[in-house]
Amino acid sequence: MTRKKQTQPSIDALEALPILHGCPRRELETVNSHTTSLKVLAGSILCQEGEYGQEAFIIVDGEAEVSLGGTFLARVGTGAVVGEMALLEHGFRSATVTAVT
Repeated sequence: MTRKKQTQPSIDALEALPILHGCPRRELETVNSHTTSLKVLAGSILCQEGEYGQEAFIIVDGEAEVSLGGTFLARVGTGAVVGEMALLEHGFRSATVTAVT
């Protein structure tokens, strides 16, 4: 996977995401302390179907495609959360997510 590790996102950037909009500042600070920003290139795989999942991803900018067994399921964009199912269930990825932009 081609990723370039960045710094932590700003609290304002997190608050702008639909999933976190309206959270109290203290909660945003907690989320921020467990968050790493990544810049990924188009074609990079964020989650691979069948692999054990240890993180979830929030798409801050851009788009990604979700596929299962090589079959396209959906295109997701800014504000989408992917990879959370395996993280919450302490299990394996149920789909592959590939960065489009």
